Amino acid sequence: MGKIVSFYLTLAFTFSNTASAELADRLLPLLDQVSMIDAPGVPGSVCVFGENAFPVVSAKSGGHRVAVIAVSEMKRGRLAAFGHTDYLSPKTLEKADTGKLLLNIIRWLAGENAGDKAIGILGNPEVVKWFKSKDVKAELVPADWVNHLSSFSVLCSGQRDFSKPEQEAIIESVEAGGGFAMTTTGWGWLQVHPGRNLRTDHDGNRILGRAGLAFSGSFTQRTAPQGFETSSQPSKYLHAAAALDALLAGEPAAADLPQISATALAAGRVVPMSDKFVRPKLEQLMTSETSIIPTEKQPLTLARHPRDRLALSLRLQQLSALRPQDVKAHAAADSFPGKVPSEARRVRRSLEIDLSIPDWHSTGLYAAPGDLIEFEKDTKAHLQVRIGCHQDLLWDKPDWRRVPEITTTAAFSRPTIEVASAFGGLIYIHVQRAMEGKAPIKISGAVEAPFFVLGKTTNAEWIKTIRDHQAPWAELACDSIIYSVPSSSIRTLEDPEALMKTWEEVMAAVADLATIPRERKRPERFVLDVQISAGYMHSGYPIMAHLDAVYSMDRVKLLAGLWGNFHEIGHNHQSPLWTFDGTTEVTCNLFTLYVYEKICGITPDKNERTNPLQVQAQTTKYFADGAKFDRWKQQPFTALMMYVQLQQAFGWETFKKIFQEYRTLKEDERPRTDDEERDQWMVRFSRTTGKNLGPFFQAWNVPTSKAARESIKELPAWMPEGFPPGE
Repeated sequence: MGKIVSFYLTLAFTFSNTASAELADRLLPLLDQVSMIDAPGVPGSVCVFGENAFPVVSAKSGGHRVAVIAVSEMKRGRLAAFGHTDYLSPKTLEKADTGKLLLNIIRWLAGENAGDKAIGILGNPEVVKWFKSKDVKAELVPADWVNHLSSFSVLCSGQRDFSKPEQEAIIESVEAGGGFAMTTTGWGWLQVHPGRNLRTDHDGNRILGRAGLAFSGSFTQRTAPQGFETSSQPSKYLHAAAALDALLAGEPAAADLPQISATALAAGRVVPMSDKFVRPKLEQLMTSETSIIPTEKQPLTLARHPRDRLALSLRLQQLSALRPQDVKAHAAADSFPGKVPSEARRVRRSLEIDLSIPDWHSTGLYAAPGDLIEFEKDTKAHLQVRIGCHQDLLWDKPDWRRVPEITTTAAFSRPTIEVASAFGGLIYIHVQRAMEGKAPIKISGAVEAPFFVLGKTTNAEWIKTIRDHQAPWAELACDSIIYSVPSSSIRTLEDPEALMKTWEEVMAAVADLATIPRERKRPERFVLDVQISAGYMHSGYPIMAHLDAVYSMDRVKLLAGLWGNFHEIGHNHQSPLWTFDGTTEVTCNLFTLYVYEKICGITPDKNERTNPLQVQAQTTKYFADGAKFDRWKQQPFTALMMYVQLQQAFGWETFKKIFQEYRTLKEDERPRTDDEERDQWMVRFSRTTGKNLGPFFQAWNVPTSKAARESIKELPAWMPEGFPPGE
């Protein structure tokens, strides 16, 4: 416990005016007999910014740390925030010391006024049973719980909406000496509430924010194989006040900058405007903003511009609170996503949105930075307006080559709305959930963008007028994929029809291997950006790539093979049922190889990455190094050789049959663990081919169970000729 005492002694000056020893004594019970807790799924973060708020458990998040569990005091009562909803799940509470930590925090929340009162649980009967199994009095709160809060020592809640009277009732109860604990995954809430933000729209934060805690939007990473260890000494800069004081004082130590910047940026996004402790520090920093604008050639860097980055973040926060008619063009918009000529004609267009197709619907229109765009709809469907396709957030990147958040979304819940973006962007209508019917939409005030749709736009129309539309971003679409690219890259494109027909063929091939219909529920998307959140490209909706990936618009290069593009499309089609640990960057390339063969005419044995010489070189080195599975998992191209051997021996039809088999599995037949995934892949491939692949898996040293190998022992054993090397 010595490290814990040291930690809180270090933080005492920041978090409270209480003497260091008193603070340590108060917090030691929280981590009593707790050395490791579970990390269910991907927990979110908690911003700590109140005078009496403290991190209890921290997690990694990129190159810095965040609090994943934190507590605070408010007048006579106490509050706790847990960064994942499953911290009130019995399954999670039984892992490591997680349950012990919860019990410690509950006792701390209850304080001296607990008496014989029960713990009140909102809508979670399973956790009531768990508390009772630990000899803790707990009850589900009644439907009119607002009127009975004084009957409970602590109120525990998972993610839920609270009405204003409920929020005020909880705050009043805590201030009178009660306790409140809430579990929420902040980044998850943001994903299911597009267009909303944690600072102003999250009901839990309206309560916790009074005490200097707030769920924030960062992802977390484990600090130990089992989850989060609690013995390491976190940085004092996990507290927003300490981070902001360091920035205000001058130039912080370079080693501390990632932590200071991350904490300060998180605080800027979630600390309430009414806060009197940290918000004034944020406002003081905002006045220091210079005219520096992040660009590709002159990025805003963590090392050189920490205060400017924070000031820019706060300005963006102010922008998000403006009424549409008060939004002006941001100076950074000219650099990215680009300038719209002042003489560009503003138009009014009528569209019809097919509501059976979910997600983004392209309109072929562009919102100029600062322009007020009017939207009208003739439907009761709840839709969303999106301005901008560059949705990657760059807050955690050490350098910003563009403003870190530039897209705008707005609920289209009324018949007529107005929307403006300080940065501008392509205009979309977002169907959040597929439904029946069509939605007539009218859009006024936008600029036409180059927009080619296979089957609807002719090459002649494209060449005559469309490719010269003045918006800085263009889209080329077919039924299965849509590319968003700089308009400058397609001004001289002569045959978009042939290009998009080829992309349609690519996506048809991917669907064939995945054993899904060629007619998709909605097209995939591929967006180019000056900077993205991870890697050179990354999968998702949309798939993101850097600007130099404009080669995607060259049909000659496409037919020569675009490994990166096909790889990311493959990610969007691989299944977790047959993608076990170590193969995430492997099984996606089955689709890459299939497209190379079917569309580019390059079979795996002729592909420069997977030809026999490559297979021999990769496997020989692997076995010379000891054929260790841990190394296999870390070397995607070595692991891919194993799949290439299977493909060369048994063909693509075998893979299709197996993929289809997985699609038809009943719930109780699906693999649930990594061990089960490896076992099922071996057994299903063996039974499909009529060959015993147990020895083959053992030769590669890919672990499988004895029971799985026994289940296929009646089949004739198979091994590639000359494999393993040296035998």
